[in-house]
Formats: sequence, C-alpha cells, structure tokens
Amino acid sequence: MMKKGILALSLSGALLLGACANDGVQGGTVVEGTNVTVTEEEFLQELKDRHGDELLRELVEKQILDQVIANADIDQAKVEEEVNTFKAEFGVETDEELLEILQMQFGLPVETIDEFKNEFIISRLAIQNLMTQDIDDANMEIIDEDQIEVEASHILVEDKETAEEVLERVNAGEAFQDLAKEYSKDPGSAARGGELGFFGKGRMVPEFEETAFNLEVGEVSDLVETEYGYHIIKVTDKRVIVKTYDEVMEELYNEANIQVNDPQFKDLF
Repeated sequence: MMKKGILALSLSGALLLGACANDGVQGGTVVEGTNVTVTEEEFLQELKDRHGDELLRELVEKQILDQVIANADIDQAKVEEEVNTFKAEFGVETDEELLEILQMQFGLPVETIDEFKNEFIISRLAIQNLMTQDIDDANMEIIDEDQIEVEASHILVEDKETAEEVLERVNAGEAFQDLAKEYSKDPGSAARGGELGFFGKGRMVPEFEETAFNLEVGEVSDLVETEYGYHIIKVTDKRVIVKTYDEVMEELYNEANIQVNDPQFKDLF
C-alpha cells in the first residue's frame, strides 16, 4: 500500500494556501481589525512553518507520480478489480456507498470514484509496476524466496464432503469465481469470487502457504485442510519484489533532478 503521505494531502495547509492565493490579497493584509492586522506575508510564513515540509513534499511527490501514471500502462480491468475489492472489504455495493466511506471514515480528499481511481488506485498500481517484475523475467538465481509473491483465489468449505463436491465441479470446468461466491465461507473473499490478491511468505497459515507457493500459475490444488476448514486454492499469478517503495521513490527523485530554491526547505529532499 502506498505511504500515507501520498494518500492524504494536508488539507488544512492546502486549503489555506489556496484561499490566500485565490482572494487576490498578495502583498496586502489577510485580516484587519481594531489593533489586529495579519499580513499575507505573516500568514504564509506561519503556514510554511507549520505545514511546509509535509505539504511541499506531498506536492512534489504528486507531480512525480503524475508522470509515473502518464507513462504506465495500467489495465482498466485491474483498476475496477481494485475498486470491487474495496467494496467487498467494506461491505458495500455501489460507488456512492464506497465514496461515502472513503470521505467520512478515512477523510480522503476525493469528490468522485473516478478521482479515487486516478489519485489512489492507479498511482499505487503504477508504483507497484516499478517495484515488481514478472517471475518469468526474473533471474531466479539471485532472487530470495521472500521476494516472491503469489496471487491466488480460494474456496473455503467447512465440511470435507461438500469440499470434495465443489472440487469435483471445479475440475469439471465450472467457473472458480462462481463456485467461490456460492460456497466459500470466507467473508473477506467470497464476494470477490475467492480473490485474495497478492501475498508473500508469512501472510497465510502454513498449510495454505506451502500449497499456494508450490502451485503453478493457473493450477488448482487438491483439498487443503487448515484450522479454518477445507480450502481449494487456485494460483492466478506470481511476481517478484525487486525494489522497495523507498528505493523506487529515491530513483524517481533522482530522475526528477529536484532543486529547492527556498532556503527554508534546502534539506527537505
């Protein structure tokens, strides 16, 4: 997940700066009264002192990420899949319901779902593209197993008899997603057709992890018993984490040749 600083700009600083710039008080006073005067210079300096580092860093990162997004080839179907994942996790069905949760519970500064897609989902996927490499293209001789992530779906069934019936239907060619929605007892993934997304070592219970990491892409497991019940696992993709988020951002900053002209922020980048 993308860092919190990228996901939520400092609204107080941004709004105040915007208000000052838009009201045409440059070089004048922002507030006047009896024995009260606040000049624009005083106001802006206070904003810089309180919010300057955070806001300036976020503004620069946003422009860098805009370029990353412009150069990225993001599959729109993947974007919609991410939106549907959020809906399933929050237990909502419509864009309007999801937008309300994003605004009210998480305070995200977005007005529409399209804005959420552009500002958050697409930027995260674009950075992930720079962090990861397709496993078929990776030099596995120098890759540590902890760098490997698996994308998988599963169907969780409580009793063995039903699980065997579902597995038989999967192997007969019925749609895995449809069977997951019908039979899976995992509330977090059933609504998404069993999709679990990507995960690395140590994220799943040992029996599940061992099976998932030993399946080929597209392969379906036999029944896997864990403390939660019986799982049918399908691996849909594998990738390798070749760079950390910080490493990617450092490279992007270097490529951007950042120069700070304000002495107050000379050591910020």
